[in-house]
Formats: sequence, structure tokens, C-alpha cells
Amino acid sequence: MFMVGDRGVAHYLFSDTAAARVTLEAAGVEVGDRRETLVRRLDQGTPGELGMIARRMSEAGVNIEVIYSNHDNQLILVVDDLETGAEVSRSWAAARGRAHRGFFGATPETRRPAPGDPNTAP
Repeated sequence: MFMVGDRGVAHYLFSDTAAARVTLEAAGVEVGDRRETLVRRLDQGTPGELGMIARRMSEAGVNIEVIYSNHDNQLILVVDDLETGAEVSRSWAAARGRAHRGFFGATPETRRPAPGDPNTAP
């Protein structure tokens, strides 16, 4: 959660964004934008990994708009250019011999790995 001017804003991760919207609106919560996110697991034993991936995003012209960790020790990135950001994430992970964690918060028909895919965000 964070403030934008005098207004509180919260960003939540849901696998079923349509159901989440219905539930939140029924409870009187105003729902704004629905955005896909990039999910990345950093090696907690390697200092500077957050800075390294942030620099790669910057060098590719990708602006990180929101960044936080979920409750499964995964880095969540909301970026202004999802396609380029995903490519940066994939190449960064490949250079380190790791799997790309994928997308989260997408509509069901867009860029969602198949159920059971090890790269599917929980």
C-alpha cells in the first residue's frame, strides 16, 4: 500500500482478477487498474541482485513503477513495458542459470503458463 497525493492505493496479487474485482466492488472497494506483473525470484545469498535486475531494466528503457515482495519471497515488478521487461527478466535469469518465473495477475487468456508448469506463479 502507498499514498498517491491524499489517496491510499493498494496493489494485490490475484490469480482470478475478474472474481477479485467482483468481490472487492461488492464490498465497496473501488477497483482501479488491473495490471500484469513480472515475478522474479532473487538469490537471497547474492548481494546486489535487486540492483542488477533494476539496472538491466533501466538499460532496456523499462521503468519499474511498483516493486515489492510477495509472501513467497518472490520479487513482484509492475513495469511500463511488460513485453520488454519480460525479455529482460528471461535473459537475466538465463544468464544466471535460473528459470523465468513468469507473469501473475494476467487475464486468463494472456501469457499464462499451463497449470502445473513449474514457472507458474502460485
